[in-house]
Amino acid sequence: MAILRYIIPVLLVPFLTACYEDFNPDIDTDPVLCLNSLITAGEPIEVRVTHTWRFNDEKSERNHEVADAVVTVFANEKVVGPDYPAKEGDRIIGVR
Repeated sequence: MAILRYIIPVLLVPFLTACYEDFNPDIDTDPVLCLNSLITAGEPIEVRVTHTWRFNDEKSERNHEVADAVVTVFANEKVVGPDYPAKEGDRIIGVR
């Protein structure tokens, strides 16, 4: 009689399994530039430029960083260099 309580779960197993299929959405979009910045008080402003990519794109490389991007950082309405140590209370108004 103890075996009867296992019959229903064993019969349900085929209905709880699923099929696996690769899904590649046909989205026709162009890559977009992404600006990533880390601003910590007392340290230089670190800015990286990357681009978007499709996760399942076989032609996509591992490094998505844009090496030839030119970035201008404005702090307190003045252009600052890459070695500018950000201070608490600085107003970073724009990064191009």
